[in-house]
Amino acid sequence: MSNYKSIEPGDISYKVETVFHKDNLKIGASSGNPDINQISTRQFISHSGYFNHPVTLNNTQISQSDNYYFLKTNFYQTGSDSLNAPINPQEGTFSKPTHRHKFHGEKQGVWSHIPQHYVGEGIVRKSLKITDNTFFDDRGKNILIEDDGYGNLYSTNAHISQSNNHASSSENYIGNVFYDNGIIAITTTGSFSASMGYGSSLQNFTASFESMKNIHTRIYNLKLNANEFNMTNNLSIRNPDDMTLVNPTISASNDWKPYVNSIGLYDSNRNLVMTANLSQPIEKRDDIDLIFQIGIDF
Repeated sequence: MSNYKSIEPGDISYKVETVFHKDNLKIGASSGNPDINQISTRQFISHSGYFNHPVTLNNTQISQSDNYYFLKTNFYQTGSDSLNAPINPQEGTFSKPTHRHKFHGEKQGVWSHIPQHYVGEGIVRKSLKITDNTFFDDRGKNILIEDDGYGNLYSTNAHISQSNNHASSSENYIGNVFYDNGIIAITTTGSFSASMGYGSSLQNFTASFESMKNIHTRIYNLKLNANEFNMTNNLSIRNPDDMTLVNPTISASNDWKPYVNSIGLYDSNRNLVMTANLSQPIEKRDDIDLIFQIGIDF
């Protein structure tokens, strides 16, 4: 048997806390992680015959076109909900743009993604570092790729560049990252070196990044007034018929007080939904009110 007290709307509050986590994921067939082993890098190409593909395109071309229009619709088309948000949402502007013209201009490339389980609420800007584990240049170096904090990807050790501007400039950038979704797209057909192009990258790679996750907490502020819950429910010292105390020593003692060691939350039909166990029993005093806070993370 338990003592019940209603929880009023004013007893419930909420809070959100953002936590940061660093990950270093090896993605590909040899990753050893079943969550990410099945992730493959996909090729996207805009085939002109896509919309009548049952006649003109083979299965590979259909898949390439599907990937292209998936990226275009969800990440590159003006008005897409998945476009990178402005750095300063109040002003609605970027201090540096996310370049997208190579996707629309070259209309082919490769893309992959980091599972949302690891991305959480999003990849922290300027924290992504990618090491391609498959291809090496003539000096034995891997392709190294980073983001510039504005959604542009660039190689930090490229042998070939399109201009003398920064490696993430509109001429030299090689693709994009969409922070909230963990989408990585290489959109250039250019070359990393004389013997290697970016179009063959991301087959097997290591992604190092920092992610954000919002922890939502519902808080119940449960007040026990001084005149409430001052009797034990322990059946070893109470008569189960009328719940009176059967131990005369306890009945006659003015010093006896019950202790709270757990609090149950019930639904409207008095079905137990959850139990909060206290780290140590708390004396239920009859001269002051007590407030217990129970938090549920989700």
